[in-house]
Amino acid sequence: MHSELLKYVVIVGSSGVLSLALSLYGAFKIRDSPRVKHYVILTFLSSVFAFGYMFEMMSTSIEEVKFWLSVEYLPLPFIPAFIVLMCFNYVGKKIYPAFYYLLFTVPIITIFTHNTNDWHDMYYKKIGFRSDTPFPVVDLVAGPFHYLHSFYLFVCIMLSIIVLLMELRKSVFQFQMQILLMVSGLLTPIIASYFYLNKLSPYGIDLVPVSIGLTCLFHGLSIFMFRSFNVVPIARDTVFETMQEGVIVLNQKGIVVDFNNAVRQVIPMLHHRMVGEHILSIVKENKALVTIIQERKECDYRHEAGVIQHFHVRFSEVYNTSQVYVGQMITFSDVTERVNMQEDLRKLASIDGLTGVYNRTFFVRQAEEMFISLMKRGGVAGIIMFDIDYFKTVNDTYGHEMGDAVLRKISEVVQKNVRPADIIGRYGGEEFIVYLPATALYEAHSLAAQLREAIQNTAVEADGVEIRVTASFGVAALDIQLGNAACTLDEFVRKADQALYTAKRNGRNRVEV
Repeated sequence: MHSELLKYVVIVGSSGVLSLALSLYGAFKIRDSPRVKHYVILTFLSSVFAFGYMFEMMSTSIEEVKFWLSVEYLPLPFIPAFIVLMCFNYVGKKIYPAFYYLLFTVPIITIFTHNTNDWHDMYYKKIGFRSDTPFPVVDLVAGPFHYLHSFYLFVCIMLSIIVLLMELRKSVFQFQMQILLMVSGLLTPIIASYFYLNKLSPYGIDLVPVSIGLTCLFHGLSIFMFRSFNVVPIARDTVFETMQEGVIVLNQKGIVVDFNNAVRQVIPMLHHRMVGEHILSIVKENKALVTIIQERKECDYRHEAGVIQHFHVRFSEVYNTSQVYVGQMITFSDVTERVNMQEDLRKLASIDGLTGVYNRTFFVRQAEEMFISLMKRGGVAGIIMFDIDYFKTVNDTYGHEMGDAVLRKISEVVQKNVRPADIIGRYGGEEFIVYLPATALYEAHSLAAQLREAIQNTAVEADGVEIRVTASFGVAALDIQLGNAACTLDEFVRKADQALYTAKRNGRNRVEV
């Protein structure tokens, strides 16, 4: 074989090997991606075409040339069609059934006229060898149907380029690079056809098989460098930068496709360079967010970054225009105001409006939770119950406004003297209760005595009148062994209540156990 011919045979053969490798890669490595199907078919057809042309170049008789031409023209007519389908699917354009008929009509005509060329010479007017080359080079004189196929190839590639460039303007940088690589690949067959049809290619060798291999190479670079069939602009029109909600778009494998600036409130480290990375690898330090994304359950998320914010997280599936599932959107809606309002309402429902301590219902609920925990793990706890001595006399003598002032003042005194872990409730009209976790009897008695003295020494003023009141205290404590459930909270409270009545019978303004 002539050395010059061998060089071109190796180039065309390498193009075929490259196309086949890319086809196998797409079929086995990224087959789950929704847009890879047409790319796999395109690269496979390109490899068959390249191998067929490689053997055509090595042919030494017209019969061999015709055989390998028939092999080439099995895949070649369909290559333009699959280029169009690949590009349309990449940008999410819906393809109607009528378009398929239109797209595949010319390839079918091309195959028919090529295989019946011996009857009419309408595809090739002449098939022979050139006489002005150092090695046999096939000389094909094109007929009208060959020009139809060439025009069809040109229209398909230009249509694909236009569709891609229309997406370029509204895409972020990551997608723009993908699109430009794909457009560069699509331009090569046009350039190669121009050189071949105008007799400008070396020795009249058809450069189209090599150019289609380059097209596959450019698209392959887009896959390897930018993961273009895993990372596609599936929802850019949906994700408006002006949205108040933070939105992040993932493909079907959890790869970040796109996001808006608002989502950085929730994921501040998110950057456009992270497009193409898995969402869980980006938020891996945030265990709560990882769990939410893994479970894909609509919920509220508490975000702390200096200021506490609350977001409602929603998951929405994304489909392309052909109703193929291509990924999901995660939306983060700022519900801080709502959550804070709910918390305020919860506090209003749990707080006694006059005294600012827990009302009886909420106190019992909180104390019940702490008591159940005490029953399970064992330990000590105390309860103090007290009421204001002769409170009815205060109301009758000074009026209910003075009575309310007394209740508010006594509540302030108690809150200043108890510990942060203790919970206080207004148990009745002038009766208060304090639950003391991890408190032995002597500690509870000491605190009650401290409160009694503080109340006795407190002056209450209202409408220019100053009075002093006293209070009677009952104290109870429990020492629970692990797993001992012999006592209930009601019984515990009753013991303190009995001690309170003992204090009243014994003269008031005192502490009884």
